[in-house]
Amino acid sequence: MIYLPIDPETQRKRIQSRYVERPDQTWQMSEEELMKWRAFFNENEPDEDELNGTILEEAPPGYASWSAWAASRWPSFPDEYA
Repeated sequence: MIYLPIDPETQRKRIQSRYVERPDQTWQMSEEELMKWRAFFNENEPDEDELNGTILEEAPPGYASWSAWAASRWPSFPDEYA
């Protein structure tokens, strides 16, 4: 995942554009869902260590990396280490 600070209006436009251009790689998101996720990330904005690539905790049991875990949950997400 790549963190990019973005204003709500631009984020809505990008979400709508992705859904129109690549519906097989994304999903529709309601305004309620968008606000929920914005609130989560605003409360948990990455710090300098995370943004600079500091290694986070180990991947969940059964997965070689966080990338493998994410790819198992979201098939369009590439496993960077496979």
